[in-house]
Amino acid sequence: MRKTRVYARHSPNYREERYHCRRLLSLHFNLDLPLYPFCFEDQIRDTANAWYDSPGVSFLMLVALESGESIYETDGKKYAVSPGKVLFVPEFTPYQFRSWGYQHKYVLEIKGSHLSSILSSLNLNRTALYDVENFSSFLTDLKAIGEHVDTKDRNEYLLLMGKSYELLARLALEKLDKQSGHSLLPRILAFLEQDFERKVSISDLEEFSGLSKIRTYP
Repeated sequence: MRKTRVYARHSPNYREERYHCRRLLSLHFNLDLPLYPFCFEDQIRDTANAWYDSPGVSFLMLVALESGESIYETDGKKYAVSPGKVLFVPEFTPYQFRSWGYQHKYVLEIKGSHLSSILSSLNLNRTALYDVENFSSFLTDLKAIGEHVDTKDRNEYLLLMGKSYELLARLALEKLDKQSGHSLLPRILAFLEQDFERKVSISDLEEFSGLSKIRTYP
């Protein structure tokens, strides 16, 4: 496992932290692991203005906040990360972030020899901000991985690898659910336009779309 040197810039008061716990992978394997968590940061910062500029690194990041807000920017787009949201930043993606005031942030970093292909199969290849449906559960799982990433127990670490993949799969499903909702109307219109002379019933639409009739009562 080679170390990657990162040249980054940060504000003079970037290190003014109330609390900073950084856990690193301590086990070593003579294998090219396909996907594994290798670093976790738990930070509490309370500064008037802090910024950090990274050229991109050979791992992906999952960023979640328990309180406060951080503004991340990549490819000219800005993402406001706050409690309830999870930011996904893929590998080799230059980014910068700014924060101000009190914030409690967690960052889980994941590497792997097959990371690119795994992310491609999950359709997670761009920076994205997710409104996670069960954020509390997601954050608990993310912290559980991070708090044990430096374990000396190989069996425990193998479980962490699986849990890391599970978090990514959950984000992929969140993305799929969102896309399905947005693409439903065009699909229904295309279905109706297949044959204008055909009489389409409500039951036909329910079967095609997977939706049920919505009844309203006074």
